[in-house]
Amino acid sequence: MIATLLILLVWQDGTGPINLRGQCQYSDAVTRFRDETSLVLCNTLAIDRREEIATFDFGQRSWGSMISFSGEISGRRMTVRNLRLRVGNSVPATGTCEIFYKGEKVSVVSCFAKAGSRSYATNFVPSPL
Repeated sequence: MIATLLILLVWQDGTGPINLRGQCQYSDAVTRFRDETSLVLCNTLAIDRREEIATFDFGQRSWGSMISFSGEISGRRMTVRNLRLRVGNSVPATGTCEIFYKGEKVSVVSCFAKAGSRSYATNFVPSPL
């Protein structure tokens, strides 16, 4: 509940980053495409929004950032313009990130983007605690 309220506050006024715990989870239908798309492993998500620009940084508590998506945000959807892998510089990318709700509670934060010839996907499910 607190995480949901924090997400809503970030979307409304664009103040400061928020940090969530949870896990990246993928359905069997999605994992069939793991040869074409890198499915990111994560258990944290940091969202930083500065007016119309945002960064979604998916990480592992023991490893730090695994991938971050940045771009223009409007409402619950972000148009991805850049991504940065765990080791590497920011590179141009195209794609989207979106926050999904079940009632008033955030249920999933998903991103899909293509950079060069490779595609990357995240499907973050916040912890209920």
